[in-house]
Amino acid sequence: MPFIKRAQTLGFTLDEVMGLLSLEGARMCAETRALARHKQELLEYKLAGLSALHAALAE
Repeated sequence: MPFIKRAQTLGFTLDEVMGLLSLEGARMCAETRALARHKQELLEYKLAGLSALHAALAE
């Protein structure tokens, strides 16, 4: 799967993907890690909300 489609599948917006593609050298690794960490935090927040909703609906 091409990089852009794979990144979108993982939740990155097209603007974020374009930003990643424009990075160069050592800066690329640090910024990519930071963006991935941010996406992970957002996902964890959404999962906590869905888990709470699931528990409420189960009651």
